Amino acid sequence: MVNADTGADIAMFNSSGSVSVKNTPNINVRANVIGVRSVKFTDATKTITENNPPYAYKSDFGGVYNKWAPLPGATYTFNATPYSGTGGTGTVGPTASFRLTVTNDDSPTAPPTAYDITSLELVNASNGVRIRTLQPNETISLSNLGAPSISIRAVAGTGARSVKFESAEASVSRVEANLPWSFLGDNGSAYTPWRPLVNKTYSITATGYSASGASGSAGKRLTVTINVTP
Repeated sequence: MVNADTGADIAMFNSSGSVSVKNTPNINVRANVIGVRSVKFTDATKTITENNPPYAYKSDFGGVYNKWAPLPGATYTFNATPYSGTGGTGTVGPTASFRLTVTNDDSPTAPPTAYDITSLELVNASNGVRIRTLQPNETISLSNLGAPSISIRAVAGTGARSVKFESAEASVSRVEANLPWSFLGDNGSAYTPWRPLVNKTYSITATGYSASGASGSAGKRLTVTINVTP
């Protein structure tokens, strides 16, 4: 992250991070890459391709960063994909997904707890076998999963005693009382299948708690956005 007014670096983050805009209202995000000729940035509303360094999420003009004033309290997710050629051509490098939380205070990031959600996994609902770890902005092609039915499992710290799942798009708001922390419940290794609709986007949030029934202290929640394709 950089200060868009001065070009100075603010902080480095890999997949998730937070930034306070109390004293730095205008920021931008730079992709640090080596040996590439362009970087394509995508989010929920647009796609832009940067052909020259600095490879900036909100673009730049001759190295002067465009000013982005994100809203305090909001969370932004976006992807960055490097290419060996200009204009998003040539050999494609691995896509990196990022999640940025914006605050308006000087308080430090809360320390990790033993009941934080560390990841959400896509699993084969029939046997509980992990398919892959879900990224903050994920696309699932149902025909390419190689599983007849799917579900989602939260991975939480050893201090978690319950996990609450929420998804307005899936009409889900439920508390899972025991391991495995499954999105729609389970019977041991067999998970209740989740049957998402094709061409629909779902936002799913999991929050770990230190006590049963989503009580006690809440840990760090994790949200993923899933785009479902045929």
